[in-house]
Amino acid sequence: MALCAQDVELDVLLSVRTNLKFYGMIRGIAKNELETRINEVVELFGLTEHQHKRVFELSGGLM
Repeated sequence: MALCAQDVELDVLLSVRTNLKFYGMIRGIAKNELETRINEVVELFGLTEHQHKRVFELSGGLM
């Protein structure tokens, strides 16, 4: 048995990509490295086609 909570800790009005950028900046990731890391995360989690959608537009399984 597993639990997958659907409480969102992201800003639901921002896109997936913008949320990643925001949290990357807060964590102090250098601007020149940030885009590369965002691209890696988007690809790793299969979010390429969803990266420009606002979080509230995603299904629970994508959050």
